[in-house]
Amino acid sequence: THRNLGWRIRVFDAGQVDEAVLQAIANQDVPQDPPQLTQTCQVLFGGAELRFERCRALDSSGMRMFYNMSDSKIDVLFEAPRLEATQGWVALGFVENPSSPSGPMVGSNAVAVVADSSQPGGARAETFYLGGKSTAAVIQSDRGQFEALDAYFDVTRNVLLGRFSRALAAESLREINPSAAALLWARGADVRNEGARIVLGSHTPSDRNFDLALDLLSSNTGGVP
Repeated sequence: THRNLGWRIRVFDAGQVDEAVLQAIANQDVPQDPPQLTQTCQVLFGGAELRFERCRALDSSGMRMFYNMSDSKIDVLFEAPRLEATQGWVALGFVENPSSPSGPMVGSNAVAVVADSSQPGGARAETFYLGGKSTAAVIQSDRGQFEALDAYFDVTRNVLLGRFSRALAAESLREINPSAAALLWARGADVRNEGARIVLGSHTPSDRNFDLALDLLSSNTGGVP
């Protein structure tokens, strides 16, 4: 059977065509491929198919963002492949001081996801305050006022997925402007546990990025690659 066109081909020796066999083949159902996610902004999370109003690929490394927005908050799901087959972390958050002389990421907040077999979804999401560029300055914190945290590890694809919601205007935080949001994201290969504390290893310059004026309301809502 041709998988794209659906043609069935059966070869017989010269003069040995069996019309009964041909008829039986014609009556068979064409084998179907496994179901694919064809809906715009649809993603698999923990076995469930989730649909979002908007989505976009943030870079060419596989970091993708799916989200819904209301007048008061944003609900986000993000995903990216781990840098290593056996460990790593991915993170996404909002820039607090785009003009900081130390760089846009310093002083900001983010949600990071790491694999954790003790969790129902095989992953764990935690909030971090990016107090500096050193590993010691990146600490677990609730300063970002992220809510409804959830995480999932897609073992087959070696992809980490995280979910959260955050008010557009939160006390003591820079307001998220939907038409010019300041977004940051990063990935790292090294992660370790120190008791209940997660320590994120440093990332390379090519594994972190930011957009200081991302239009979340733009028409870029097609299916992400």
